[in-house]
Amino acid sequence: MSVSTRESIGIVDKLIKSTQHNLISWTIDEPSEGMNSSDSKVDLIYRAFYLDNNIRIYENRYKYYIDDSQYVWNTDVVMDIVDKDDRVLWRFPYTPNMQELFKVIQFKNPVIQGFYDAILKDGQ
Repeated sequence: MSVSTRESIGIVDKLIKSTQHNLISWTIDEPSEGMNSSDSKVDLIYRAFYLDNNIRIYENRYKYYIDDSQYVWNTDVVMDIVDKDDRVLWRFPYTPNMQELFKVIQFKNPVIQGFYDAILKDGQ
């Protein structure tokens, strides 16, 4: 199956809108075994069940080696459709708007939303 960048961007845009309008509910989960190593780190995963599919999205921080001994940490947002055993059925191609989706999901976290609401309500 070949998916165009335009289609992928459209899918991510729809997920952003659905998340903003509370049509998709995301839960937080721990990374699966094997997602973390000395060269790669995943802090947490957001999961949703949408249109009969298990979707997960996360930030993967990984070492990008400049030479044999020097590296910097880079970050990519990764989004997959997984089965009930957390095996990847489909990895979405990276699109520029995936970071925006990740930020929208983070903001929809009740703790973060509650913090913003409390600060703004206080008026200070």
